[in-house]
Amino acid sequence: MRPQRRTPERSRWPAGPGSVWPGGLLVAIALLLPTPALAGEPTFDALAAASGKSDLSSELEALVMRCDDETDDRERRLCEEVLRTRQARAREQSILVAIDPPRVTLRAKLGWLMTLTGCLMCAEPPVLAGKPRRLTASEPLPTKPPAKAPPGKGEAAPEIRFAILAEVVVPEPNGTERLAVEASLRRLRAEAIVKLRAPRTWSQGDVHGIAIETVAWRVLDPCSGKVYVSRPSSAIQIPQTEDPACKVEKKAVAAPTKGPSLPERLTAADIERALLPVRLQARRCFQKYRIRGVVNLGIDIRPDGSVKMVRSSGSLVDTPSAECVRAAALRIRFPAFRSHTSMHVTFPVLLRQ
Repeated sequence: MRPQRRTPERSRWPAGPGSVWPGGLLVAIALLLPTPALAGEPTFDALAAASGKSDLSSELEALVMRCDDETDDRERRLCEEVLRTRQARAREQSILVAIDPPRVTLRAKLGWLMTLTGCLMCAEPPVLAGKPRRLTASEPLPTKPPAKAPPGKGEAAPEIRFAILAEVVVPEPNGTERLAVEASLRRLRAEAIVKLRAPRTWSQGDVHGIAIETVAWRVLDPCSGKVYVSRPSSAIQIPQTEDPACKVEKKAVAAPTKGPSLPERLTAADIERALLPVRLQARRCFQKYRIRGVVNLGIDIRPDGSVKMVRSSGSLVDTPSAECVRAAALRIRFPAFRSHTSMHVTFPVLLRQ
């Protein structure tokens, strides 16, 4: 039985630059409300409570495992019987898993656009049968023709795209509320409930993956318990005060240290030194995904040196390679400076062998 494909959950309001929202802020707030459950439809919480606690990678490994043909008949029959039992169990159960968080971009006159794609585990795909395999909610969409590479730069790799599960607009408030919203968006976690009844393997070039049935998903802030979007609907969660992300965030929003020894602003040399780990990580990102291109990072830096927001653009935007580099930039700590306003820097990262 083939998994049923879900229609991407999109706002019915315009979502592009210059769009007009009827109703102003009231409409924007409505976009954040979880989709109400249909009559008789279980909530995400009920489905999660009924899900198994198995490790998804182990269950997928069982589905691709084969018995050794070189063993004698008795051992092979025993192996096949055990394997059939394990595979049947893997196909019957639902599993609650953590998936890649949504991409968040700041759009002028709109607010933050949160996009959750069907690439469930692409930033750090599990290794199955000796190969990293991306776990997705469906097969990739038809590839776009690769952009023409500059002379001497080699041929650009085709972009691998997936269907969008949800797009949500988060309005941009003013004053201190903006800091709270930015902190919440940095902490986003995404969860999905999946089934392995009929996994489908796919390949595009050197990239391999497995499409699995996605029963439900949601995006939330674990520190506040706020659920941004959920299919089916989900109740507000209990804040996870012991979550490491929440403790780190408290330090990040602390008042910047003041003193005569701090520079007014960071110099280009300060920024280059701080971002050296990103260049090193970019090499590992290329070795992992083997996709050449440029990731332009737009980084907002608070006066205390913490990273407020990272946006990516360039030829590799919306690819796992860009997310890999962006994740490294989010972990950077810059030197503190005296200015009361944040700094914005642009940092190009070239991925190549």
